[in-house]
Amino acid sequence: MFIAMIGESRTNGKPVNKSAAYLTWDPNISKYVRKSMFSYDWINNEVGDFNGQKLTFDVVSMDGSLTTSRV
Repeated sequence: MFIAMIGESRTNGKPVNKSAAYLTWDPNISKYVRKSMFSYDWINNEVGDFNGQKLTFDVVSMDGSLTTSRV
């Protein structure tokens, strides 16, 4: 099972970025895993855990290019 999220950011009403993320539980490492994909060609690979009632993620790696901007 997983949770899917979509989002976008805007500046002056114009789209700047679109994103999608997938959140799941990894029983092998006993942590939450999130893949966040952005329209400007990169993916954040994140792992997280609860600290009280707050789910906090650390970016463990990034994939893709930081040189292209597309929406």
